[in-house]
Amino acid sequence: MPGISHISDSLTSRSFLYGLGAGLSVYALLAGWAYFGGSTALKDKQERLASQTLMIEHMPSVRPEKIPVAELKNSDRVAALEPYEKDSAQDVTEPHAETAHSSPADKNVTDMRAAPYPGIYETGARGGILPIIRANDGLTSFYAYRKPFALAPEQKLIALVIDDYGLSRSQSTEAINVLPGEVTFILSPYAGDPNAMREMARGKGHELWLKLPMETQNFPKDDPGSKAILSRVSLDTNMDNLRWALSRTSGYAGLAIYNDLAFSRTKSTLSAILKAAADRGLGLFDLNISAPAQIQDTAERLNAPYISNEILFHDPKWNGEINEAAELLETIAESRGSGVGVFKNYPAALAFIENWLPELQRKGFTLAPLSAIYLSQNPEDRKPMPPVHEGSNESSH
Repeated sequence: MPGISHISDSLTSRSFLYGLGAGLSVYALLAGWAYFGGSTALKDKQERLASQTLMIEHMPSVRPEKIPVAELKNSDRVAALEPYEKDSAQDVTEPHAETAHSSPADKNVTDMRAAPYPGIYETGARGGILPIIRANDGLTSFYAYRKPFALAPEQKLIALVIDDYGLSRSQSTEAINVLPGEVTFILSPYAGDPNAMREMARGKGHELWLKLPMETQNFPKDDPGSKAILSRVSLDTNMDNLRWALSRTSGYAGLAIYNDLAFSRTKSTLSAILKAAADRGLGLFDLNISAPAQIQDTAERLNAPYISNEILFHDPKWNGEINEAAELLETIAESRGSGVGVFKNYPAALAFIENWLPELQRKGFTLAPLSAIYLSQNPEDRKPMPPVHEGSNESSH
């Protein structure tokens, strides 16, 4: 049977070669279709896709024209409450030494006290400076850093305050360039360079107050930041955060605080914080128009300057009707002799104030710094201003 075995082996080898050749042919055909037909099909599909060319133009920013407040439409009123985009990240770095001060020309024009002023600061454990009451004469930051202002009988005073100054450098620069020096600024301790922002504001004659970040009832939805005063942490931690905020810069007359019922169960914590601030010679400004009486009661007990806010222009309750808020503040100032209103540092808010100021002047109201509201209500606490320059001030912060 050797012949049969030879034929079988031959057929097996030949079949294998035929099969291999057929398989290679099929693969070659598929590769050719993928290269030529596939690319053609892809190109055909791409050509069928909808497309459109758009022209993008850069529109230069234009300062809005001054419009009488009464003529602002609802859409314009709502715009006054819209926020800006923060162009600088918040940081919690320690304050650094600074040698630059306002120019002599600025000091002569605005008559602002030097900051830090001799005798009313101490160096903290971390190197920053903290406000203190001067030992020899009791001079405090409130009286040293307040803006000079001539009070007269029968004045109708209105203090306009800009909150969150310093969070956006560009927006804060705009506020300084647009608003008169009688407008008060509340500096955020989270500002990227609080010393520079202080110099910018006070160099143009603006009185400065410092924002104390606080927990509110909307916490944690409303986040006051990593260095805020909180109701559920230890008093030592809160005191550390207070000292951190106070040491961010100098030159502020007091603390601006938004207090609601968040501390209703831990009143002792808030009392300790307020006492620590008052013991350092700072004024207390209550931002919340319906705040509990704790800040006022503590201020009166410790003989600390206290000022309450009347209008939050960004409060949602106004539903964009910012003219109504402005009219209410005028009514308050007309009946009580003074009134305070707070704006967030928004671009449209600055435009609204610009339009409103001539109308206030026409109606006989006087724009005043925040400290003047307290002094107008407490004439017994009026004291002579300290000299602009007093002794040497070699340490600059």
